Order: sequence, then structure tokens, then C-alpha cells
Amino acid sequence: MRMNAGNCAIVVLVGLALTVPAAAFADSHGGDAAGEEMDSSDSRGWRFDLGAGVGVAPDYEGSEDYQAVPLLAARVQKDHYFARLQGTKLQVNVIPSATIRFGPQLNYRFERDDVDDDKVDNLRDVDEAWEVGLFGGVRFRNVAGKRITLGADASASRDVAAGHNGWLVDLRGLVRFPIAEGWRMGLGAGGTWASSNYMDEYFSVDADNANRSGLREFSADSGVKDVGVDANVDWGITENWGLSFRGAYSRLLGDAEDSPIVDDRGSANQFFGGVLVGYKW
Repeated sequence: MRMNAGNCAIVVLVGLALTVPAAAFADSHGGDAAGEEMDSSDSRGWRFDLGAGVGVAPDYEGSEDYQAVPLLAARVQKDHYFARLQGTKLQVNVIPSATIRFGPQLNYRFERDDVDDDKVDNLRDVDEAWEVGLFGGVRFRNVAGKRITLGADASASRDVAAGHNGWLVDLRGLVRFPIAEGWRMGLGAGGTWASSNYMDEYFSVDADNANRSGLREFSADSGVKDVGVDANVDWGITENWGLSFRGAYSRLLGDAEDSPIVDDRGSANQFFGGVLVGYKW
């Protein structure tokens, strides 16, 4: 594979925490700033990447309790086409361009049940969701004649499995640059808009749930539910092996922040950290 050592086969870490039920946090944080995939600007042929590791993520979206989570990532690329699995999110690029990517995506969201907080655990379970949609983005490499990558991404998806029956729209910006021989850093920022169905399922407390949990009643409506930033450092140990270190922070906003599930029992400040080992060939 023609790929600088700094990228070291660590694939995109968007939504890595989605590999476990703590997942709701991570699908809206990361993006290619958190482990930009191989530089495909002048690449040809087949390339493969695998990554696995461990991280720490909130117990549920809005929780102040944290748990260890497995991190998984994989990528297959042929010329400028690629398919990548990031946690439980699969994306397939169907555009043969080094600058533009576009295609379908599928994400599996685990049900919310058996959480650490007793009152939240007493709420009715939220069923699993299959979120189907589209993603797109742009990459501008070697900006100003240097090994700097700038990019932007957007995605929209809807649950088709009656988990939350809602829509999610994500917008992201990113920058990646070398920091030393064999090392690259990525910085990203963005936010997520959620429909009323999604917000109602995860953040509302109706009369029945109030009786079950002792939490006050609350009705959540659509809106921007969070904004976040993330940082990623990739280290190319050898030509084939590498490590990626990641940290991310998001802030729940609007009705997500005001929900008693978050305001009374959890926290609007959400953190994630992890390390991933990767192999490329």
C-alpha cells in the first residue's frame, strides 16, 4: 500500500463507541479527523486495514457513569472506492474521486437497557435501531503545498427498525497534519441535529416512565442535540503496524441537556477516550 507511515493503517474512528450499548454518544463525534483513512490521492489497487482496541465511553447518552468498550474498525479500498466499518457503522463510497466521497451508510444502534443508574434503568427499554442513510464529504490534501488535509462531511440517516423512528443529521469539519516523523494528528469539530422522534425516545419522560422512575415528566422536541470536538494521534510503528490514540468531548444541548435523564441523573458533558492498534496490507 502506498501510504505514509503516519497514517499507519488506522482507519476512521467515527462512532467507535457505537460498538456497545454506550453507543449513542459516539455516532456524532469523530469523523475523519479521528484517524484519516489512507491517502488515496494517488493510490491504486487493493488495500486493507484492520484495527481493534479498547476505550472508555458513557454508559448511555447523557450518562455521568462510564464503562470500558471494545473498539473495532476495518476498511477495504480499491482505487478511490472504499467500504469501511467503524464500530457498528458501515459506509460505502461509490464516487471514483480523490476529493469527493458519497454513498450509502448503515448503522446499528443497540437498545438502551440495563444501565448503571437505577432510575434511568427503571425507564422502559429503548429498542435497537437500524439507521439507514447517505453520507458525503470532501477532502483537500496537500494544502498550501504541505501534508495538510482539510475536509468536511455530512450525513443523514433514519431508523427503519422502530427503535426510535427518527432522523439524525451530522455535520463535521476536520484538519490533519504531520507532527513528527511517523506521527500525524487530526482535529475535528461538528454537531448533530435530531428529529422529534429521536429526542422523544431518548430524552422524554412520559407519565408512565415518571411513575416507573420517579423522574419528573418532560417532553423533548427536535433540534441540535449536541456539538463536539475530537483529537486523534496516529503513530506508524512499522510499515504495517500502527497505533491510534483518541479523545473526544461533546456537549448535549437544548432539550437533550434539559431532560431529567441528563440534567437530574447524568451530565450534559460527554467524554470518550481510547487506543486502537491497526494492521495494513
